[in-house]
Amino acid sequence: MQRVAGALLHRNIATSVLIRRLGGSRLGQAFVALGRLVRTSYLLRFFHDEPMRREVRHTLNLMESRHKLSRELFFGGHGRFTGHSIRAINTRASSLSLLSNCVVAWNALQLHRVVEELRAEGHAVEDDVLRGLSPLGAAHVHTRGIYRFRAVGEELRIITAHNSLG
Repeated sequence: MQRVAGALLHRNIATSVLIRRLGGSRLGQAFVALGRLVRTSYLLRFFHDEPMRREVRHTLNLMESRHKLSRELFFGGHGRFTGHSIRAINTRASSLSLLSNCVVAWNALQLHRVVEELRAEGHAVEDDVLRGLSPLGAAHVHTRGIYRFRAVGEELRIITAHNSLG
């Protein structure tokens, strides 16, 4: 088992090839049993450890927020990758990922700016409050519109956002 793990770690063999070769062998059965032990250990810890459950739920909620953002940005929540080549689909998926990252970066910059302004005005903004904020929101994003940007010093600001539907 250690040799197999080492081969995977050093990428001497592809996982798919390894799974095919192990098949129903005794070594394959040993890995299946080990996997069950690891899963059982994790589940026991999960059910017993409340802070771990909170952390797992928090992470799942963040991931769901990320997926929701992508769905909202992808043609206003009505998009599908259909009717094109794999290359075109990959290009669209990469573009969606880039756009999602841009929205998250924009939101993070705006959150930072607002927090700094509040602190400069003498308001106490606790770190515990900041942990509850997320840059994954998209309610302010017009998914079917035209945006115009202008650089103001080192800052980028939206000067107009026109809805192309009406």
